[in-house]
Amino acid sequence: MISVCCVMPVWKFGLQVKTAIESIQKNENSVTFIIIDNGADPDVKDVIYDVKDAVVIKNDNNRLVNHAWNQGLQTAVDLKFNLVLLSNSDIILHDNLDIVK
Repeated sequence: MISVCCVMPVWKFGLQVKTAIESIQKNENSVTFIIIDNGADPDVKDVIYDVKDAVVIKNDNNRLVNHAWNQGLQTAVDLKFNLVLLSNSDIILHDNLDIVK
């Protein structure tokens, strides 16, 4: 079985983060999220710490997207995921997108 993870840095806009996560979960229900908390606002923390089985990497401040993606990719390699989806908290996937075929 292919193991899939989604690396997503987050910082602001909790509702947007929630919508982005839900859009990925609709398309791939077995995805594991590796979420990089880039000094996130409280409303974002409420969302990310509720994601089932998520790996959360906490930065004390916003280290920007490139650094956060590198942190997430290293974690994905360490955890031996077969497929890594890089995303942002403002990317919404369309329904019925088959990530893994």
